[in-house]
Amino acid sequence: MDQLSAPELTVNPPHRVFLPGESVSLPCSAPSTANVSRIQFFRNGQRIDVGELQRSQYNGSSLQLSRVSDSHNGEYSCEYWEIQSGREIPSERSRPIPIAVTAWPPAPELTMSSQHRIFLRGESVTLTCSAPRTAKVSGFWFFRDGRRISSRELQWSQYNVRSLQLSCVSDTEAGVYNCGYWETESGRRIPSERSQNFPIAVTDLPPQPELSMDPPSGAVSEGFSLNFICMAPRDARERRFHFYKDGIELVPGDLGSEISTVEPRSVNVSVLSIPRAGPNVTGEFTCGYEENVAGRWVLSPRSQVATVTGNFTVSAHDACLVLELVVGGSFFLINGLIFLVSYRLF
Repeated sequence: MDQLSAPELTVNPPHRVFLPGESVSLPCSAPSTANVSRIQFFRNGQRIDVGELQRSQYNGSSLQLSRVSDSHNGEYSCEYWEIQSGREIPSERSRPIPIAVTAWPPAPELTMSSQHRIFLRGESVTLTCSAPRTAKVSGFWFFRDGRRISSRELQWSQYNVRSLQLSCVSDTEAGVYNCGYWETESGRRIPSERSQNFPIAVTDLPPQPELSMDPPSGAVSEGFSLNFICMAPRDARERRFHFYKDGIELVPGDLGSEISTVEPRSVNVSVLSIPRAGPNVTGEFTCGYEENVAGRWVLSPRSQVATVTGNFTVSAHDACLVLELVVGGSFFLINGLIFLVSYRLF
């Protein structure tokens, strides 16, 4: 009799390249007219022992490769047997199917244009995904909270590098970001491992503080004390206060001032004290503060303006100085007029 016709070997899923840990099914299908007694699988021409079939009538069987690794690389084929006149007859071998198991491409590096992880609404940030120089990159993916971001949002910058621009961030941009790329091999996209994660949070500016004065009227006389109390409207673990006069920040010592907190452990209130007021304290005062939010110091809006006016008298020393200036000025003016008249007459 003629040798039995070859079975058909297929692979599911229909790839030629697989990644470590994936599963592969290799169904071997004999012709529908065959009276199959058993099916045998081969890798690189060597028999794979899968046991004999339990049913005498059978037209197909599958080889299951679970969690493939390098040891599964090779060419696979199969054949079947029929029993005729008490003798087991083998078929021709199927067409071989090559299977390659390749490693995951190495992870790219994800960097950010800012060192912050907390952003204020409306700020911008750029995330850059850089594949290794040796990678044969076909494309990039960016992910937020595990979901792929539309490629329309991506921008090419150079070979093996791609950027994601987040402009005017809001709550919709908050999340955990990472990226990856893919290489094309045997018609299949081979994804790389994911980059490290970058969490991005979005927050509002801290609320405006409240500024009050002592005396509340803001009218002071020379030599009297003047105090400004800056109060933040909420608690914070770390906070730094700032005071401003006519838009310029004051440091301790300016205007003879001292800046302190009400209590050593308080971070919600700070006081600017000017023990002896003088003419230079008049003007517009404001305050603000910074909060430490996840390692970033975020500045609040400035408080409402507190205006200081004064009732200052001229001291005896200053009065003498003014008199001397007046007398001296008059002397020079009179001598100048005499010189001018004499010049015209002669």
